[in-house]
Amino acid sequence: METIQIKIKKEIPIFIIHPADVYVQGGLHPPLGLAYINSSLKNGGYKPNVVDLVFDRELKKLKESELNNGIYLISFSTVLSERVHKIIDVIRSKDKNAIILGGGSHPTVRKEKTFDEFELDLIALGEVNVTDIIDAYHSSDVYAELSKIKGIMYKQDGKIVINEPAEYLDNLDSVPLPSLEDFPIYEYFKIKGYRELSLITSRGCPYRCTFCQPILNNLFGKKIRFQSPKRVVDEIEYFVNKLKLDVISFNDDTFAFHQQRVIDMCKEIIDRKIHFLWRCQTRVGLKRDVLEYMKRAGCFLIEFGVESGSQTILDNVHKDTTVEKIIETFKYCRELNILTHSFLSIGWLGESEKTINETVEMLKIIKPFSYSVGIATPYPGTYLWDDIEEKGLLINADWSKYDHILDDASRIVQLSEFTSEQLIEKKRYLESVLRKVRQPKRDILRLLHDKDFLINIAHIIKNNPGFPLRMMKLTGRFLARKGKGFTVINPDSGA
Repeated sequence: METIQIKIKKEIPIFIIHPADVYVQGGLHPPLGLAYINSSLKNGGYKPNVVDLVFDRELKKLKESELNNGIYLISFSTVLSERVHKIIDVIRSKDKNAIILGGGSHPTVRKEKTFDEFELDLIALGEVNVTDIIDAYHSSDVYAELSKIKGIMYKQDGKIVINEPAEYLDNLDSVPLPSLEDFPIYEYFKIKGYRELSLITSRGCPYRCTFCQPILNNLFGKKIRFQSPKRVVDEIEYFVNKLKLDVISFNDDTFAFHQQRVIDMCKEIIDRKIHFLWRCQTRVGLKRDVLEYMKRAGCFLIEFGVESGSQTILDNVHKDTTVEKIIETFKYCRELNILTHSFLSIGWLGESEKTINETVEMLKIIKPFSYSVGIATPYPGTYLWDDIEEKGLLINADWSKYDHILDDASRIVQLSEFTSEQLIEKKRYLESVLRKVRQPKRDILRLLHDKDFLINIAHIIKNNPGFPLRMMKLTGRFLARKGKGFTVINPDSGA
């Protein structure tokens, strides 16, 4: 009986769809979340087909795929909504019996409204074992099995059924390594110009920023759960050796929340003599000794969600930090020759000429190595969205305008005293200030004279001969931008 079941499972056509468009989303990392799903399904006895559309604007790969009686998994954020509509249209036109499962930040926060917006059969809310869902769809009584699965909602006889919430996984060390081999990893590397992989070592966020909460709580819970330092470094060692990586990007929402854990992780990297470069996204407020360990372990760049240089705005968005902490953290990084990236946004509730001028004065002090300036954008499911919807400030809910950084975002809502046109002007003004105050060449030269950095680089070159050429090309590309900086977009938050 078991043998027959396994045979059936292997014959089931399952498609993991990566809907991202590099021209829209911006970020260029293999999709880690989908890689975890891929791994889970393989461990469950399935052979999923991965359709990665990140470099396929016209959806050619999907249109040319043989789609018949399949199950399709699509995870997406609000910014990708318009593209997901097109993907679903292609699937439905080619496979009349398609079962389409949705997940990710947008379906999770919109819940039953998502069924009105998208032609989906089931939505996974938060952390759900996808293998259980696939098993249910291939049982003799599909709905009886679906009714047992926590954290999902689905259509049955034209009605929406919402099961009780799923429980969050406590032991993240038990999660298998992400299965990346079915994704075009080297295409990602080719486009970026160097070999970078993203990792996530924790889930959950205790903070209450109005522009991303409670979305994160809905996805991963308020309680932070961590992989152990040993498990993190095991994963690092595996991918650094397997893929000859140049850089690892840690994309945790609160990477350095537990600062002692970061120290323990860095000690593990140092003790094992694993040499690679890495960067992370985190909040300001890091202690100097933590930053020292990070630097010794290979950290060369930290991306901070600064948002604003006005304490009024920071308080309005419940950032739970101060301008003084921002300045102090950037000072420590500069002293230790760690490069900094500053995420900034303008147009918040309460934004004025005064608050923008305060941001300018802060930028003159912190002088980030790189930056991104966005227009404050309310995402469905956030406190900010609820607030502006209540106040009648929403201009439209056209998901195609939710592009985070681009000027179209200004046409979604008017939060401040500025018109859309004025906001675009203020955004460009801040960018011009940043171009004047930054010192990227000096920062790079200081880094190239840093002892810890040079020792790490020497070991990387020994194990990875292609590294120097790729880094020279990257540095050249950056310096050729004439001070424009890098744009980094987080597709799952308003940052």
